[in-house]
Amino acid sequence: GWRYWKKRQRDKMLALEIPDFTERPSLTLDDILNDPAICRLPWEDIEIGEAIGKGASGLVSKGIWKQENGKVKDIALKELILGIQELGLEALEEFLVEIK
Repeated sequence: GWRYWKKRQRDKMLALEIPDFTERPSLTLDDILNDPAICRLPWEDIEIGEAIGKGASGLVSKGIWKQENGKVKDIALKELILGIQELGLEALEEFLVEIK
């Protein structure tokens, strides 16, 4: 009943790991481009869908990745609205942290 539900809610809250936002990682464009953990997708394998969000520096859209093995995977794409030259350093770092 109610006690069980209340205990589950408390357990869920205790299990949440809250990220530390006091220190933002410092990233450069070179860090992102040379990171082997970040998957590179050929443009011809991507189908851009409808826009689902917009921020100060970018547009987020639904997308589909058509993999070489024939499988299809839903993805999200973030596209810069401004060129890198027009972005301030802080906005660029925020964008890089988001895509990492």
